[in-house]
Amino acid sequence: MNYSNEITIRVQNVDQMLIDPKAPAYFRRKLNEETERFIIEEAVALPLHEPINLKVLVPESEFARGAEITDAICQHFANRRKKSEKQLKDVMKLGWSSLVIGIGFVGLILVLTQIGSQILPKGRLEITIRESLIIIGWVALWRPAELLLYEWRPFKSEAILFGRLQECNVRVIEEKS
Repeated sequence: MNYSNEITIRVQNVDQMLIDPKAPAYFRRKLNEETERFIIEEAVALPLHEPINLKVLVPESEFARGAEITDAICQHFANRRKKSEKQLKDVMKLGWSSLVIGIGFVGLILVLTQIGSQILPKGRLEITIRESLIIIGWVALWRPAELLLYEWRPFKSEAILFGRLQECNVRVIEEKS
């Protein structure tokens, strides 16, 4: 097996360094923040379209817990992927609903500018009010455009990365003292 794109972690004590013993049982014990951060930072630097290999070096006394370590890593990143996918879905839903509201508001503003241009006397006041309403209408579209054009991308990237980490090849290796 090719072990390029390998991330190596040296663990002295599985309970303290790799797995958070305080995590609820239904979560199947998760990685501690430091370990998670290290794995993510290393994984981001690896080529995007190649599998990730994770080598965990453990003391002889911890080697029997290899399956637990592998399961915890896969489960942790599966949960993180699901969370990122939910955030992506929520941002897109908010973006589309905001866009519908924003377009409706722009339509209302355009109707008001037409009415205002018929009611108000021609001159600087009418131009100022009309242009101000139009600017307010376009500003109403700013946030929906920002959501739909830019804000979803980090969640999509995270979901892809966490999916790769969920599927990574985990090898637990006994480190002789």
